[in-house]
Amino acid sequence: MDQTPCSSSSTEQQQSETLGILKKKSVDVSSSVVETCTSSMNETTTTSRLPKDALKAQLTVSNVFERFERIVRDCNLRPPVTFIIFFIHELAAAPQTEYWRRLVSIMPVNLIFGLSHLDPHAIPLDLFMRLYDPKDEKNRKLCLHYAFMIKKLGNI
Repeated sequence: MDQTPCSSSSTEQQQSETLGILKKKSVDVSSSVVETCTSSMNETTTTSRLPKDALKAQLTVSNVFERFERIVRDCNLRPPVTFIIFFIHELAAAPQTEYWRRLVSIMPVNLIFGLSHLDPHAIPLDLFMRLYDPKDEKNRKLCLHYAFMIKKLGNI
């Protein structure tokens, strides 16, 4: 009889440990969602893993865009340049979420200007304006600069 209470308490302890592990796993899995929701309430529940992963992802994306820019600067219409043009078209067609805006902010503007010098018809003005919303003062100047450039190149 002594074993029954002991085994029930150990069973309860195992169940509570299991629930604790499940709770920890659910927090780890949804940490980005929890952080997004709680950051609007000015609470700080962040994981140490998320900023490092986000920084690595941002650096990786920056490296990809820098490589795209180097390819475009070679001033040759090659298959990689065609891929970059299609990538930018798909990026412009994607829904404008927070992550989309972050991705566009990482992309160098010189990449698009370089593509337009290679092929003035590759990135139309309306596509450029979808990427860089002219409602923002800084983007408005970019849109005007791009419009004058493609007019000079003969696209408008």
